This record gives sequence, C-alpha cells and structure tokens, in this order.
Amino acid sequence: ERLDAEVFAHVTEELSQDSSRRDLFHQFGASGRFGLAPLSRLHVEPRGKGLSVSAFHTFPEERSIVRVQSLFEVVA
Repeated sequence: ERLDAEVFAHVTEELSQDSSRRDLFHQFGASGRFGLAPLSRLHVEPRGKGLSVSAFHTFPEERSIVRVQSLFEVVA
C-alpha cells in the first residue's frame, strides 16, 4: 500500500516502537542523509497445529508498505 509522506513516517515509527521481544525486527541503513530507513518486522505465533506469520516491510523511497500474513499448518 502506498501512503503520503506524513502517514508513512507515522506508520514506520509505530512499527519500530511496537516490535516486542518476540518479533524479529531489522532496520536497514537510510539511503539519504535525512531519509527514513527501510525496516522489516516479522511476528510469529503458534496456532493450533501450525504457525501464523505476519510480516511488514517498508520501502521509504516509494512510501510503500508490504504486509503479508501466512498460516502454516500440519496436515495429517
């Protein structure tokens, strides 16, 4: 999803502050002197006989955020 600059900066800040110890979080180096740095955040939760994975990836140059949710289940 593509956002305007102010909303993108706010969402990026929330993603970096909301990451818990259970999340896998990485903030890459900023490409410009004052530019926002891209980040990736993965949240994994056990669900019944599987795992739920939520991923957020930001792309500051395009002011875009990619959100992916996946459910992995063991089928007997």
